[in-house]
Amino acid sequence: MSSFSKSFHTNEGTFTLTFSKIASFSATKYFVVSEKGSIRVAAFEIKQNKEGEWKVLEPAPACIVQAEAILAATIEAYNKQLRT
Repeated sequence: MSSFSKSFHTNEGTFTLTFSKIASFSATKYFVVSEKGSIRVAAFEIKQNKEGEWKVLEPAPACIVQAEAILAATIEAYNKQLRT
């Protein structure tokens, strides 16, 4: 399982998200853990649908669902970096 981390600076402080790829024959998805300092704030999954779009899977906090486009861009940037 491959993983990577990315820090995000917000009005609420700095959050570090760790993306761990889940191997599957039927789907591409990541298990994501969000931490603020040493405190785990949220854990959720994000999955690529048949159209190639990344979608946060429920249950997930509303702020995570609202940040879906940012999370998708983070995954795409990481995958692009791997290919180069």
